[in-house]
Amino acid sequence: MRRLRAAIEGLDVGVLVNNAGVGRPALAYLHEADVEAWVRMVRVNMWALTEVTASVMPGMVERGRSAVLNMGSASLEAIPSFPLNTIYVATKRHACHVWIPARLHNSDRGLQSRRHPN
Repeated sequence: MRRLRAAIEGLDVGVLVNNAGVGRPALAYLHEADVEAWVRMVRVNMWALTEVTASVMPGMVERGRSAVLNMGSASLEAIPSFPLNTIYVATKRHACHVWIPARLHNSDRGLQSRRHPN
């Protein structure tokens, strides 16, 4: 995370759109899937989103104006959840819900956070 913070040092990030995502492996039973591929999916869909947001958020809060848009997936709306996409759906749910507390804790500091789809 130090490298990321060094790379963005001095940038005035006012809007962050978290839209990165990996959808493979798709359509796999948990016990038959390529676990390493799922680890890569979690690294992109959850960890990268968390790391990038945590890196830019201090500057956003300091400036008192910012917006974060977290892109989810239509798979979150499927009931029952998107069949055979257990890990993917879980990672996209993270993208949509993990920043709710951050928004609540920082709303008086100019941080706006939205998710799509609602």
